[in-house]
Amino acid sequence: MEMGAAEGSFPDTEDNLETHAKKTITKQAEMWLRIDGVLHRATELFGEWKAKMAHWSDRGPRDYEAADKESLRELVRNTVRATVEIQGGYQEGGNGSSPQWRNWVMTMLGTLIVIGITGLIVMYANQKAMSERMDGFERRISNIEHKLWP
Repeated sequence: MEMGAAEGSFPDTEDNLETHAKKTITKQAEMWLRIDGVLHRATELFGEWKAKMAHWSDRGPRDYEAADKESLRELVRNTVRATVEIQGGYQEGGNGSSPQWRNWVMTMLGTLIVIGITGLIVMYANQKAMSERMDGFERRISNIEHKLWP
């Protein structure tokens, strides 16, 4: 068996202690260099992101007002044009609502009203059932109390 410094052995001589200290310092230095590299790279990435997002912070309500208005007008024009093309034409008439539209809206409103009233009735019935159930529990508890503590 060799008496030299083995990996992981306890440093018991001066040479062995010095070798162990150098290895420990070297490992710590390598670890700190890796951490420093990661921090440096993270700082660079943060700087890149900050540079990419710099234009977000300088935008105010008046900075791009003319360009925004024009692009909004163009968007409205395109939407109206597409809507008219889909409908097959635009016809003005009366107060702007067709009988089919009114019938559909009234049917939906009627359905919602019926569903709402039904829901209220069901909630009221559940409340009454729970109240009866709680009254039954209270009576049972009272009977048990009277039997245990006369």
